Formats: sequence, C-alpha cells, structure tokens
Amino acid sequence: MEYKGKTVYSSGDIANMLGFDDYHRVSNYLSKIKAKNVIKQGNTRYFDDKVKDKAITYFKSLSTKDLGDSKKDKLIEELRSQLHAADQEKNARLEEQKATYERLIQSKDESISALKESYEDLKNQLAVKDNQIESLTKLTTNAQTLNLLDKPKENSTSADNNTDTSNKGPSNEAEVKQHWWSKIF
Repeated sequence: MEYKGKTVYSSGDIANMLGFDDYHRVSNYLSKIKAKNVIKQGNTRYFDDKVKDKAITYFKSLSTKDLGDSKKDKLIEELRSQLHAADQEKNARLEEQKATYERLIQSKDESISALKESYEDLKNQLAVKDNQIESLTKLTTNAQTLNLLDKPKENSTSADNNTDTSNKGPSNEAEVKQHWWSKIF
C-alpha cells in the first residue's frame, strides 16, 4: 500500500517477505521495539521502509543464530557418532572376550574329559590290581595252609625225636627251646 507517495507495509506484508505463515511474530517484535506506524486503517498498522528493514534485519540475524544452533547440532551429532563408535568398539571387545572365554571353557571341558578318561583307566587298573591282590591272598592262604599241614607231621616226628632225646640228657633241652621266629622259617 502507498501512503503519501511512499510504500508502507503491514506486519502481515513483512511476515510474507520473511516467509512466515503467521504475522503475529512480526507484530510482537514491532510492538516490542515500539515502532511507530505511519498510518492505521482499522486495526491494521502500516510501517515505513526503515521499520521494515529493521524487522527483516532482526529476523535474518535470528536465522544466522539458528546456524549457531546447527553448529551445536553438528557437535551433538559428532558426539553421538563418537559414542556410537565407542559402543561398537566396546561390543567388539566384548565379543572378543566372549570368544576367548568360550575357547577357555572348551579347553577346560576337554581337560575334564581327558581327566575323566584317565580316572576311569586308573579305576580299571585298580580293580585289576585288587583282583590280583585277592588272588595272591588266596594263593598265600593256600600256601600257608599247605605249609601248616606239612609242619604238624614234622612236629610229631620231632616230638618222637624229643622223647628219644629227652632220655639222653640236658644238652637236648637247649635244642628243644626254639625261638618264635625259628618256627616260622
């Protein structure tokens, strides 16, 4: 709109120039800086080029400040990527530790299996040795029994000899007294 040969702009016109859908943002800014309107028709206030340029400069500077936010966003994104990389590294280390642990468990299981086999072999060998000892015990018992069966005959013959020697005199008594160990052999 034109007023006295000059172009004047409403807050809606300035908002359209800035690409805003809502003019209230521009209107609130103009009220805040107490911009003087050139003309007022109804409830619409119209401003000159200086106020329009000031509002455009202000809102453009806000958009450059938004670029500062984008730097923050870039920093946040970089930190997120670093965090993601650290998580991947941690997960890789955990997977490596898990694989090492599984190999260790597998080797322990193999050792346990080998020890169980050794235990069973030794147990079987011990059973064989027990059988051998039992057989030897039976053999020695049988040998002692046979030996005892043979000795009473000798003792009875020696008893007959002792009666014959008892008449001979005291020198035979020394021969009759035998130590306990001589009876065994």
